[in-house]
Order: sequence, then C-alpha cells, then structure tokens
Amino acid sequence: MRWCFPSDRPIPQWLTDYLKQQELPHAYLPVLGQLLNQVNPSFNNPKEVEQFLRPSLKNSEAPKDILNLPEAVQSIHTACKAHKRIIVVSDYDVDGVTSMTLMYRFFHYFQLPFTPVFPLRKSEGYGLTDALIDRILKTHAPFDYLVAMDCGTNSTQAIQRINASGASAIIIDHHQPTVDPLPSALIVNPHVQPERHSASAQNLCTAGLVFKFIQYWRTLLKQDGCAAAEQLVLSSFLDLVALGTISDVVPLRGDNRLWVHFGLRAMERTPSYGLKTLLKLAGCSQIPTVEDIGFKIGPRINAGGRLDSATAPFELLTSDEHPKCKALATELDALNAQRKSIEHQMIQEAEALIAHDPDQHAYVLYQPHWHTGIVGIVAGRLMHQHHCPIFVLGQQNELAKGSGRSIPGVDLVPLLTQAQPWIHQWGGHEAAVGLSTAIDQIPALEQSIRHYLKDTFPVWPQPTLNLSGILTEDLLTEDFLHVLDRLGPFGSGYEAPLFVLPHIQLTQPPKHFGSNQNHLRLQWNQHSFVAWNYLGAEPSMNQPIDCAIRLGWNYWANRLNLQIQLIDWRPSKSIDL
Repeated sequence: MRWCFPSDRPIPQWLTDYLKQQELPHAYLPVLGQLLNQVNPSFNNPKEVEQFLRPSLKNSEAPKDILNLPEAVQSIHTACKAHKRIIVVSDYDVDGVTSMTLMYRFFHYFQLPFTPVFPLRKSEGYGLTDALIDRILKTHAPFDYLVAMDCGTNSTQAIQRINASGASAIIIDHHQPTVDPLPSALIVNPHVQPERHSASAQNLCTAGLVFKFIQYWRTLLKQDGCAAAEQLVLSSFLDLVALGTISDVVPLRGDNRLWVHFGLRAMERTPSYGLKTLLKLAGCSQIPTVEDIGFKIGPRINAGGRLDSATAPFELLTSDEHPKCKALATELDALNAQRKSIEHQMIQEAEALIAHDPDQHAYVLYQPHWHTGIVGIVAGRLMHQHHCPIFVLGQQNELAKGSGRSIPGVDLVPLLTQAQPWIHQWGGHEAAVGLSTAIDQIPALEQSIRHYLKDTFPVWPQPTLNLSGILTEDLLTEDFLHVLDRLGPFGSGYEAPLFVLPHIQLTQPPKHFGSNQNHLRLQWNQHSFVAWNYLGAEPSMNQPIDCAIRLGWNYWANRLNLQIQLIDWRPSKSIDL
C-alpha cells in the first residue's frame, strides 16, 4: 500500500486568523487549517468556510435546474387532480425502497391513492424486465402513468410496452444511460445530458432526485392554494433521503452532504416508527452516524430485497403499528444474519477460484448456486481485497446474472461497452454494475475485459492511502473528534481524514477477536487501535511503527466513545510534513 502525503501548499493567513477566532485549543489549529485547505483549495474567504462548516438547506440547488423534472412533476400533478391512475415501480435495494417510501409519504400526506410495485428478485430480476411488465399489465392495467424509480433509464422495450398499453411513463433514475435510443418517457436523470447538470446533481442517488421531485411538487400545490402544502415541513423527509444516500454510496458532496447532515438529525425525530424500531434493534446512537446507516441499517433493509422481497422493508418504513414494526424489524435482522452466512461461504468459494488463476487484473467468477441477491456484496469485498475489477455471477433461469465492482480509476462503463458482444444486458455506473450473460460466454467475457485492461493500463493503478497529516498523542481525544466532526459528515467521495501516528511502539502483543477472529486490536499506552477484517501481517512489539489511523465514534453502553481505527501500518520512517 502506497502512502500519499498531502501537498505542502501553505495555509492562507486569512484562514489561520479565522481559526484563531474560533477559540479552539492551539494544538488543533494546524491540523484543522490543513484539512480545510485540502477539502476545498478554492476557499477564498472566511464566509465560504463558515458556509461549509454551518450547512444550510437554503444552499441546495433548485429542483427546476434538473432536466425534465418540472415537466414530470407537472404531469403527475395534473394527473392527480384529474384522478388518473398512477403505478409506481422502484428497485428493491435501499435507494429504491427509500425512494418508494418518500413518494408514498408525500402521496399519503395529501391523501392521494398510491400503488407501489417492487420487482421480485428471484423470478423477475432487476429493473423493468419482461416478467415484471407482464405482471404489471396483468394485475394493474388499465392505468394512466407508470413512474419508474431507480431503474428504467435503459429499459427502451419495456417502456414501449407501457406506451402501447395506453399509459405514459416517467423515469426517475441515476444510472448511466447505455442504450440508444433512450426510452420514450420523461426521464429525470442528470446523467442524460450531463453537460446541463452540476456535479452535485450528477452525484444524487434516486432518493435525492425523488426529494427534489416532491420539493417542486409542493411548490405547485402551494401555487394552487393548498393549505396542507403550506404546513408540510419538507426537512422531515430527509431521514429517508439520508438513508438512501448513504446506503447507495454516492459522493457526500454538494446536496448529498446537506441531505446527510440534516437527515441524520431528522432520524432522531423520524415520523417512521418502523425506522425507530430498526435503529434501536441495531444498536444505533440517538443521532445515528454515517457508519450506523452504512453498516447496520442499510444492510438490514437490503436483506429484505436480496433474500426475500422489498415489501417487508417498505412496510416497516411506512407502518405505524408497533407490533407489526417490531416483527418486521426482527425479520429483517434474521435475514441479514442469513445474508452474512451466505456471503461468508460465497467469499470462500470465490477465493478458491481466484487462487487457481492468481495475479490477474480482473475476474469474472461464476457458480450456478451463488445467490444473485448477494453477488454485489461479494464482488465489493473481493475487489477491495485483490484491488482489481471483480464480477460475481450466479444463475438465473438460463443466464449467468450478477454484479461487478471496480477500483478507483478503472471505469466499468467503457470496459463493459467494449465487451458488449459477450453480454446479454448490463447497466450501472463507473464503480458498480449489474449484468447478465450466457453461461458459455463467461470465459470470452473475462478475456475481453482482461485484454482491454492490459491495453488501457500499461501500469496498473496501485492502492493508495491519501493521508491528511500527522497527529500527536495529545490529539487522540473525544474533544478533538467533536471539532473534527464539524468538517463532516464524511462518507463516499468525501472520506474521513486519515492521519499518521508516527514512531510508536506497541505496549501489548496484537490480539485477534470477533466470531471469526478476523479483527485485530493493537495497544499503545492507554490507546486501543482496531483493524476490522484484517488480513495483513501483524506488527511486532519490538519495532517502532507508523500507523495510518482514522478517528470515529463507537456507540457502546449508551455512550459514544472515541474509536481509533487502524487502516494500515509500516515500519517507522522519517516523516516530515
């Protein structure tokens, strides 16, 4: 692992003066100045820094700036006033479930009829498949509008069938377009004509786009003189937006940072009794953290769609019946435990396949019995472990179907575009895709991917730790972490800072812990470092080492405690930042 230290760009004097006015301990100032200098090198004055450190929803981008959104909202608004029938379809992952719940909460508030439909993963697969369209037309036709969320951008034939039935279609989605022509629908997707959209808009997940959809819709209702629209507090919807945004691992910059900042606080007073129940069952802090959502809540909601049906998490998030919510939360918890067991077995089998063909820059791994609901998680874990694109496929009907994950710098969109002859269907974005292929085409697909990568990357991108600076022992405190939190929330695309703790010598031998003994704990003086899912070599007590660490919170015994996470270590070197 290569350690990359920050540039020595000097901290502007105005920024140093600003920090001195914040009445912070003197030892904090160089670190905070360096971090703010890294967060946004274009900061020019204290007002810009103050705006960053004190986020406001007033600074979010206007919904009208997203292509087709005003027209799509107007169409649904007019349809509702005319009592037209609307069917709403969404994906079964967290982004899809929260998008559906957001739309339901808005419809329900205004007492509008709402018909939700989720694809059945096992029998219908992802998105607007023929099997799903068959069920919709058989069960719900005739209807006037189909709204497809977190899917549909590349479903040209499916939308043709919807249009042929006499209905119109609206698509709210954030996946990259990969077909030409696009579906004949109003498509609300900033990746369609990206030149017309800001980076913030292009980073939105579907839940973020749905929030902008209902934000604009409320404006139309207020223009109609609707008293209920005047009373509606839209920030109360941000609990769901934050849940979808964090779980879909989109960059926490621009509007996404605002949604998560305010959404985590909204979860403390969420109107969803089901979400409250799940937060409590999962052991989350009173105001949940990004880690709580990413590692505790998101996986439990995903477990419903992955192993069974998205109906259970949707009902959990929309129900006010306490016994029902408790039963549903317990069911999702059990499904998540089952998911972990299946995932562990699949990873072991996948590692055995990789061991037969080591040191490659891509793998397309297939076993007919692998669960297609869990392949994405397995691909992600293997991708991090082997630092290369990984595709993990199971069997669905007569096809191999699964997911791919990629490392920073290796874009899956051009990679799979050139491999189109060996792919039945695919969609996604630069870091994550879903795909299907004929089983006998898997070897050719793998060779095509490897040849492309060999030609495109004569030198393979090396895993890199981007470090933010040096910490001294006196900064390993909860007080410093509280100050550091002001720069957050941290997450995908805006990672929590990594610091170097140089020249330390362990005071106790390293210890493994956890049910599978897969975590590592190091002890230095009174400080304990935790390395999750650690597979590397253990440092010795007899040599000084440099540690790359990340500070965070651990909620235990109804209290938030400082947690020092070990990311990497190396024998001590001379460090001068």
